[in-house]
Amino acid sequence: MTSLSKRLKEIRSYKGYTQQEMADYIGISKSSLNNYEQGIRKPNIEILEQMADALNYPLEYLIGKCDTINCPICHYTFDPLDQQSSREHENRHRHAILKMKFEEECKNNEEPYRYYDTAIRTIGDDENFYDVIHTYVDLSEDNKQRFYDYWNLFMKSIKE
Repeated sequence: MTSLSKRLKEIRSYKGYTQQEMADYIGISKSSLNNYEQGIRKPNIEILEQMADALNYPLEYLIGKCDTINCPICHYTFDPLDQQSSREHENRHRHAILKMKFEEECKNNEEPYRYYDTAIRTIGDDENFYDVIHTYVDLSEDNKQRFYDYWNLFMKSIKE
């Protein structure tokens, strides 16, 4: 089994797609996809690009030119087929997206973002700042409560 066929099958399975679902999504037959996964046939560049897009993985990773992916959102380099590395990436990615959304939300109200920014600079991106902000950021009780209230409203709004 080639690197492409092995990765294609592993990633498709990891994403939870059946061969039929994947084949339908990229517009090929299930037997063609099976042949690619078994290493019997090699897909052309257009099919490769469609596969990479469907799986949301870089083409370079899919074809085996690299063993890790550098996420453009959270800037974390990880091996997507390693469970521990993938979990760490998911946590960092989720944190980065929340940060971007919170920054956007705070454009009209800089006070909560100032607290967020202070917390991030103090504890770094590896921790859930909202769980430990009271330890690391020197806020009055009133300001902490306003921050938490704002944060809770923000979290509620993005879950709806």
